[in-house]
Amino acid sequence: VQGDWSLLRAHIELMCSQEPNAAELTEYLLDWFAFLVQHPGMPHGTILAFTDPKGGTGKSMMLGWFKAIFGRHAWLASSAREVSGKFNAHLVDKVFVAAEESVFAGDHQAAERLKVLIDGKSVTIEPKGVDAYDIPNNISYAISANMDHIANVAKNQRRWTVISVPTEHAEDRSYFAPLVEQVNNGGLEAMLYDLLDRDISDFDQFFNFHTEALNEQVNLSLDPLDRYLVDAVEANDMNQHHERGDFGYADSDVVPFDGEISLNYIYKQYKAQCRVQRVHHPLPKQAISSRLSTYLGLLPEKTRRKHEYRDSRIRDSIWYTDLEKMEEVAVKLKRGG
Repeated sequence: VQGDWSLLRAHIELMCSQEPNAAELTEYLLDWFAFLVQHPGMPHGTILAFTDPKGGTGKSMMLGWFKAIFGRHAWLASSAREVSGKFNAHLVDKVFVAAEESVFAGDHQAAERLKVLIDGKSVTIEPKGVDAYDIPNNISYAISANMDHIANVAKNQRRWTVISVPTEHAEDRSYFAPLVEQVNNGGLEAMLYDLLDRDISDFDQFFNFHTEALNEQVNLSLDPLDRYLVDAVEANDMNQHHERGDFGYADSDVVPFDGEISLNYIYKQYKAQCRVQRVHHPLPKQAISSRLSTYLGLLPEKTRRKHEYRDSRIRDSIWYTDLEKMEEVAVKLKRGG
């Protein structure tokens, strides 16, 4: 029925408010929800993900509205395993699955399984003690989590719309009390009425909305070498091959970029970061050299440098470039280019 759901809409707008194009994102989100209720059982080709570091912001509550709408045809998962793991008979006859506090980052098997669930024409159901069987894929997915990194999002991906939720009303009873009252007194029905009536003729369910929060997920999902290169450029720490640590300068000294990038220095710093991040199989030096040459479009020059403390010379490879080029490389890596 028609009615007032202004507080529900305002809450949806709040969810999107941290993005530079918040108004467009709000309309996309409303279209996504409208497609969900107008075409139940026709899955989106994208997944919604809401994240904040604090919790208590109302993102799970918003997804719960659609659990209430679909009843037994929706599932609120409490872990990533309930979505992408075995023994998933609970997914039978579902059209919407909201995974609360579910993190897929760091689990490559779960991430690959999730891709199949989003894109696949069918879903394999594995009940306990019964042979697995396939059913048509009728499910649209959304995730909420109180973590910075919630999924391994690859470069140039097309499946994810990630929204970083503001925390200004986290655990704010004065904010949530009237919202809950409106939900329980006709607001949910009014929202459903308007979503069913919403014109979504121009909406493409396979189109993801590219947000700054998505860029951050790509950044956090970089492999250890790309992650190190981004950090090194942002910290101006690419070229101190003979001026820091073993070669004379203190680690706290700031050395201006001199146009040289040293393979030896990068390899040393990269391995140190791998130890901190518990990466057990860092890339060999030659693989790092090949990737840097690809990113820069340059081949290195071989050289030998006099060791600062010993009467010997050490082999090194040097790329001659400028800071602007390295910043371009870092931006492309962060944006998945």
